[in-house]
Amino acid sequence: MTLIGIKSTFPPNAALPPHKHGGAAVIANVIQGRILNQMICDGETHGPVVHSAGESWYEPPGCHHVRCENAGNEEAVFVANFVIETKKIEELGVAGALVQIDAEEEEQRGGKEMG
Repeated sequence: MTLIGIKSTFPPNAALPPHKHGGAAVIANVIQGRILNQMICDGETHGPVVHSAGESWYEPPGCHHVRCENAGNEEAVFVANFVIETKKIEELGVAGALVQIDAEEEEQRGGKEMG
């Protein structure tokens, strides 16, 4: 297993499209601002929930992260810690293993990089 921590900074109105995390377990800690999350795990919808600085959330392996967006008027920052099978990192690379954008969203974006 491999542990990878990623710091994410979201300006006001920023959001990620719906995505999954390659079977990783994820623990995220909000450092600044507010993040709105909504997930579907094992067929059950969780949220939406707004997490403020000092709070955290857990995403079990296989969870579908349907909403992740800045819920405030200031920059939001969180650290996501991923625990994932090392072979997935070796096969797909770090970015490919940790975040898979839903195919429909990817098609609508035309394969462009997130900005």
